[in-house]
Parts: sequence; C-alpha cells; structure tokens
Amino acid sequence: MLLELLVVMVIIGLLAGYVGPHFSQITKSEVKAARAQIDALEKALDQCRIDVGHTRRPSRARRR
Repeated sequence: MLLELLVVMVIIGLLAGYVGPHFSQITKSEVKAARAQIDALEKALDQCRIDVGHTRRPSRARRR
C-alpha cells in the first residue's frame, strides 16, 4: 500500500515537472497579446484625436 502511494506520488511529480513550464509560456504569450491590444487601442485613440480634435467622453445617465 505504501509503495503504491509512493509510485503514484512520483508519477504525479514527474507529470507536474513536465507540464509546469508550459503554463509560464502561456502566461507570457497572453501578456504579449494584451500589450499588443493596448498599443493598438492607443494608436486608435491617437488617430481619433487627430481626426476629430478630441476624444468623445462617455455620456452620463440623467437622474430623474
């Protein structure tokens, strides 16, 4: 029983060691994608400022 538990723990450790580094690569790619989207948004806002002269502010709901 104890030997079986030890074998299972070793297998789980090996799998975690193999899969673990792949998660950090996914996180890095997500960060790069988010930065690219932010850069694209900044460029779009700059173009809007050039075209219109200012950016539109969100309208506020009227209180009744």
